Amino acid sequence: MARRERIVFDLVEGERTVSGDDDGEDRADQPRSAGSELLRGLGASVVSGAARAWGWVSRHRMVSLVAAGATAALLVSSVAVGNAREQERLDLLGTAPGGVASLADPPTETWRYAPGGDTNLVGRYGFDVGAVVMGPNVVFLEGDQSGVNKSALGSADTRIRWREADLVAVNAESGEESWRVPLGVDPECTTPGAGGASRVLEEMVCLAGRSDARGVVVVTATGESAGPRRLARDESLSEEVLPAGNGLLFRARVEGDTPRINCSEAVMVPLACTVVGSTPDRTLVVRAEDARSGEEVWRREVPWTGDLGECWRNIVGDDRTDDVPPPGPGGQLSIWNWGAMVHVRTCGIAAAFRPDGTVTPGGTPIAGEELIAEQVYDPERDMLSTTIWDTAGEQVLTTDGWVSEGEATDGTPSDVFVIRGSGNDLAQGYRRDGTRVWEAEGSGVLVARVGDIGMLQEFVTSLRGIDLRTGRTLWEQDGLDAGLARSETATLPFTDGTTVMLAQVGTRSSTASDEAGSVVSAAPGGTRLLAVDARTGRIRWSAERDDLVWFAAAGRLLSVTRDGSLAGHDG
Repeated sequence: MARRERIVFDLVEGERTVSGDDDGEDRADQPRSAGSELLRGLGASVVSGAARAWGWVSRHRMVSLVAAGATAALLVSSVAVGNAREQERLDLLGTAPGGVASLADPPTETWRYAPGGDTNLVGRYGFDVGAVVMGPNVVFLEGDQSGVNKSALGSADTRIRWREADLVAVNAESGEESWRVPLGVDPECTTPGAGGASRVLEEMVCLAGRSDARGVVVVTATGESAGPRRLARDESLSEEVLPAGNGLLFRARVEGDTPRINCSEAVMVPLACTVVGSTPDRTLVVRAEDARSGEEVWRREVPWTGDLGECWRNIVGDDRTDDVPPPGPGGQLSIWNWGAMVHVRTCGIAAAFRPDGTVTPGGTPIAGEELIAEQVYDPERDMLSTTIWDTAGEQVLTTDGWVSEGEATDGTPSDVFVIRGSGNDLAQGYRRDGTRVWEAEGSGVLVARVGDIGMLQEFVTSLRGIDLRTGRTLWEQDGLDAGLARSETATLPFTDGTTVMLAQVGTRSSTASDEAGSVVSAAPGGTRLLAVDARTGRIRWSAERDDLVWFAAAGRLLSVTRDGSLAGHDG
């Protein structure tokens, strides 16, 4: 016979404990009460039976309470984990190229900011396909533009100049002005320069003032400014100065001989030209200084490397000297930002510099700026070849083809990058250490990456999704069904980690198709927006907008409207 479960029922009255085993006897150390007397009068069997019944209820109610508590705790924990994951997703998208919080629906304009003066928000000092982001704000120059004039450092250029301008920060979510710093005459500030992506900075560096009284101003993400500090320069040397951002100012100059280049038999000028005479004694000197104090942080000297890409000013030979301007002091020199790196090129020398002074070949940062891709055209073979370097300057691989890297990502790291074949439809996947992991046929340019899924666009008219780990095709979407414009367009990709939106800015009048395959007209110069599920290739929605300039900043989708205003959108 199964042993009966012993149920204990405790009643607490003052300090007296009554259980189903109570014998009814008084305890000298326990005070009596009316309640305890009543229980005594009922007898032990009655109390024991009642205790058993209540024990069953109490036990099962306790189980229910425990289960309810566990469920509530689990729900709270799940919500907390979900919130943490959502915040992590938003944080990644906020700094990822083309990263937008949501593309679930077609973008709806939620705010509009009209800049003052005759500010042009498109171009080097405004927006193109990227912006400078500081905290939750998008930052730009606003004021009265004076057109083209002489550079502040004495060399002619074609940069837009300012009679008077402020550095303005506008909250990317609300469109409200967060802060404004007056800079005065002719400011030049850190540019996005990140290959189509917005650049996140903690500090903005600006040059401002007349050419004979140039000053350096540093502005933090909260709008606090330091300066201007008078910009010192060596009057005996031609020098280019770049406000690189995050507290650094770069200076570059060339020392030594100006080479003479012969291009009389070159197929491509000036890459296939040759140097006249011996190798020039020529050095590129780059100096990084603290923008606030002017103190030197580091200095690097790069000797002749043989890169002739900037030698067009120094060409001689049959029919190669017509309309070629004479070389300036030290020869042609170019300096610009690309993400966190500063690139400097001059005739015979090309190099890139990280903020810590690490020197790398003058290629393009890839794989989250952890690798450098240097792509060179070989006119004899009529092919492109690519050399990959790591951040320490060590060569990882050299192969034919060119790097195809998505212009929009969800911010997650990828261990594989893609190299397209030169002159063929072959694609290869490589790990960061240079190991080839797959090879597959199929044309197309990688426009976006979501996790391990890559989206390729082929001849503007079709899309294809591939598994970047294996190269396997996951889905294909024909252009007519996908609603892609069949004319000249510039495609700008965006993603929220699930959907990829292609903003196809029409450069001419075009026709396109809707989701049902019917041909519709796209207005001249208009923008067609197409949202595609990255995992399946399914078209989520399509829309048309008038705005021509679209970019992502701080996880928000922004645009420049036809009237020149800055607009924010929800999706």
